[in-house]
Amino acid sequence: MKAPLTDEAFGALKKQSNKTVIQLFSGGVHIDNREINGSFNNSNLDNVNIQSDILQEYNLSKEDLETLEKDIELHSIDEVAKEQNLEFLKQFQLALKAHDKEQAKKYLTWIKKGVTNVASVMTIGTTLGFF
Repeated sequence: MKAPLTDEAFGALKKQSNKTVIQLFSGGVHIDNREINGSFNNSNLDNVNIQSDILQEYNLSKEDLETLEKDIELHSIDEVAKEQNLEFLKQFQLALKAHDKEQAKKYLTWIKKGVTNVASVMTIGTTLGFF
């Protein structure tokens, strides 16, 4: 068994690749700052699941939100914006669950500023009547 990368080596690899770095080792998986140990029951991914009835209420699909998350990962202006936008996405989903469209609009607008004009933001914003 090989030892996991040191934090310094992991950071250097991440800088070189400019992509998400996945490190496999015995007992779990390390994905950037998120970890999965043993099974998804021990995960620390901070995912917010929205029930399909709430998505249907707003004419959205799970794929719309997944595409938005991928666009945030790929098209955020920089690493800080990416982290902020992922948090804004979580808050956006919580606002939808709470049926608070004003809060949802606020977070989606902030995401839009941090990822430029990607289709997923415009699709969701148009569907919800925000843009």
